[in-house]
Amino acid sequence: MDARLDLVIVYNVFFSKVNIIRNAGGSARDALRSFLLFNHLLGTREIMVVEHTRYGLLKATNEMAKEVIRKSLGYENEAMTNLEKINFFPIADLKEAAREDIEFLKENKLILKEVRISGWVQDIDTGRVAKVAE
Repeated sequence: MDARLDLVIVYNVFFSKVNIIRNAGGSARDALRSFLLFNHLLGTREIMVVEHTRYGLLKATNEMAKEVIRKSLGYENEAMTNLEKINFFPIADLKEAAREDIEFLKENKLILKEVRISGWVQDIDTGRVAKVAE
């Protein structure tokens, strides 16, 4: 979701050939629907999950995220029952989060077997990227 990531320049890819899915936390689980559409309808054959340093919610928990929303909406709001069902996919460790997402995607039988899947962490300050999972 972070606009500080300039994926096209850093990864040396042509913008017209890239589908970028940005979401809070860079969660592959959260983006699965989009991955499947790109994979099956548009012919995408590579998925790169990119986490980044200086992630604002690093070490946040599901309960912390839900409490902020409860305070914002009001504790008596009728939507609170829906809130309890949401997993915000908290991240405690960037490398481990990328590895878990790669494992999740590789185990998912809906993604075509020939799709290359890799996980990366980008340092926001230097722009450097490191592959952490494949």
